[in-house]
Amino acid sequence: MKAVMKRLALLTVVLGAVGCTSTPAPRYYTLDMTPSTQRELPCNIMVDRLRPAESLVRSDILIHKTPTQVEYYALDRWAASLGELVAHKLNAEFGPIDEQRETIFLTGEILAFEQVDVPGGAQAHINIEV
Repeated sequence: MKAVMKRLALLTVVLGAVGCTSTPAPRYYTLDMTPSTQRELPCNIMVDRLRPAESLVRSDILIHKTPTQVEYYALDRWAASLGELVAHKLNAEFGPIDEQRETIFLTGEILAFEQVDVPGGAQAHINIEV
């Protein structure tokens, strides 16, 4: 009986210790929506909808480790859907709508939006089909 009680006490301590461990909180990221330059376009360009490719639908940030291997950051996430973030960024780049000009609406697919590990560091890789 004493052995059973000791095992039960040990099990209680182990389960309590497991319950106290926690994973770090995720870190959320967005894109800088500040336009890179001010330019006058001959027409309005409005991004209507961008669909992320299947590998980009999740909120985890994609890393292209090698030409054939991908990973996702364990704790780093996009703060919103990637399609929504990229559409807002492009709309900020194209500038405000001028009611006097014709408007072109863009739709498309985000084929790549990832970090690519290269010798000497990492690079951003973006591929959008409109």
